[in-house]
Amino acid sequence: MTTAQTFQFVESDVTPKDVRLATWICFFAWTFAVYDFVLFGNLLPMLASDLGWSPAQSTGINTWVTAGTALVAFGIGPIVDRIGRRKGILIAVVGAAVASLLTATVGWVVGLAAGLGLVFLVLVRSLAGLGYAEQSINAAYLNEMFAHNSDPAKARRRGLIYSLVQSGWPVGSVLAAGSVYLLFPIGGWALCFAVAALPAVFIVLAGRWLKESPQFAHRHQIDKMIKDGRIEEAQELGAKYGIDVSEKASPLVSVFRGESLRSTLTIGGAFLLNWLGVLAFAILGTSLLTAPDGK
Repeated sequence: MTTAQTFQFVESDVTPKDVRLATWICFFAWTFAVYDFVLFGNLLPMLASDLGWSPAQSTGINTWVTAGTALVAFGIGPIVDRIGRRKGILIAVVGAAVASLLTATVGWVVGLAAGLGLVFLVLVRSLAGLGYAEQSINAAYLNEMFAHNSDPAKARRRGLIYSLVQSGWPVGSVLAAGSVYLLFPIGGWALCFAVAALPAVFIVLAGRWLKESPQFAHRHQIDKMIKDGRIEEAQELGAKYGIDVSEKASPLVSVFRGESLRSTLTIGGAFLLNWLGVLAFAILGTSLLTAPDGK
């Protein structure tokens, strides 16, 4: 005797409380990701002085670190599309914390082998690209959560709310500067980086209450149906939630096609030009301000 396979759609159970909690967690996750990111720029002159790097070496190391963080930030996107937004947020937070903690050990590694220490630093700080990716993961996650929010007023104000989440950048920058002021006289740059890893513990604990975005859950369910050959059920679920079941291209390819192309180029170009200045000052600004000759 055979038993017919039953199927039940996964309904959205996102409440306004879930969205508020997600907003606060994303704010703090981004704040402490920026905290680690800016901390490296603030402490780069101190690292260079303690480890005997010339200004040219510091600039070269920062260039390799920046390239590494970009590769990591790009690479995490497809992974988040597979494992989900919730797990992606937590991985980004943990990645930034691990980068901070390992940066605190760079002095020991350099003491063992100078060349190995430089490679170690570049690899470790490249891992901080996970924290930088927090910004884009937050954007995708909150956009999907607000799309299923039962409160229309808050859904209409998603731009305002996300701009408040983005204010984690100046808050994180101030925290980084404040931590250097308080902790550097006590334990030097190593203590500053070690302490920067601690907030991740609280974010991960709070992440237990994060719900996966309904859009990702539905997309994941549709992909599983298609893989199992249940095409009609997949089409029915896709029609119900506005998901294009026939779309086979990867998200990276899709953003360079059709109507998405202009938005991708415009927003991507603006983002690039903005971050050229931000990165130049956030990382090398401290070195410039503390240089004896002002160069």
